[in-house]
Amino acid sequence: MSGTGQPVASVVFAGPSGAPARRGQNKNFFRLRGQPVVQRALDLLEALELPRIILLTTPERTWELRLPAGTVIVPSSRRQSENVRRAREAIGPVGPEDHALVLFGDTPLLSRACVEDFLARCSRIEADFVHGLVPQPFVDPFLRFSAHRGVGRRPFATREFWSRVGALFLVRVQRLDPGFAARATDAYMSERKQDTGGGYLAHALVRGRMILTMSRYLGFRGTALGLRAALAHSLRVHGFHRPAEAVRRHVTLAAYEAGMTRMLGLRARLIPCPFGTASLDVDDEGDLAVFEGNWEEMSRLAATGERLLPVLADPARDPLAQADPEVAEEMRRSPEIYSEQRRILLEFPVR
Repeated sequence: MSGTGQPVASVVFAGPSGAPARRGQNKNFFRLRGQPVVQRALDLLEALELPRIILLTTPERTWELRLPAGTVIVPSSRRQSENVRRAREAIGPVGPEDHALVLFGDTPLLSRACVEDFLARCSRIEADFVHGLVPQPFVDPFLRFSAHRGVGRRPFATREFWSRVGALFLVRVQRLDPGFAARATDAYMSERKQDTGGGYLAHALVRGRMILTMSRYLGFRGTALGLRAALAHSLRVHGFHRPAEAVRRHVTLAAYEAGMTRMLGLRARLIPCPFGTASLDVDDEGDLAVFEGNWEEMSRLAATGERLLPVLADPARDPLAQADPEVAEEMRRSPEIYSEQRRILLEFPVR
């Protein structure tokens, strides 16, 4: 996407999914501090002045929202592949270099700084599809609020860093074939939405299904990648951190990118998104309670992290010497976490 400007469209997926959908609820309309969760994504896009907002959601609930001017409402489907098709249809005719930004409505702490950083990184690489990955060290400070629930997307292994899937991606619209991508989208969503709780057997069944899916679409290399990733994750979940670290050395971002390229039929890239809030979503009422009960503290921590990023990303600066008192206090609270953040930022800068 080298040299691209602002996206020609912004798509927000805000349909019912997960456990709330099975009870006939749309989690995007859960009330967080007096307004629907998805309202924050709409306000963010309006503040960024990004054009042509396309909202895939439950149309009969949109009366609860303050919609930015020109927002297009598209009825959502339970199948994410169908939502991709509907979003592409709503975008309409585009040029060969036009691209769309995609967000998810259930990530209430997603910020302007995060989106701008992501778009800046995307503009400097060649790809048709770019997905943001949140390195686990940028999520770890927020776990003090939700460690007992594990709010947010589950971490997975890569050699470069433990990661969580971020709630934003960018796609060159004309290169996307919704029909070709449908099978990959459905496979990915079916695995991501599974509950890995319930002990060793349930965990093994879920991971086994993931490996079979990767084998079906990616062949032997996909099987090997899935086995290594599943083993690393399982070891980590059950407390065997050193063996997990050894196994994940064989799982690279490049291998994941090659698999995504094959499954989606377009050039795919995964890039670090150094904002933990991009992977903290509201999946159910329990997650909502975590956000509701800790909103001020989580918002303050997010702002502190954003102030710290340019300091950590500058190899010539001593973070503790340069940081303001609040930032320095946070760094001293978890020095090992912020040391790993600094390593990642220096290794993967915005070029």
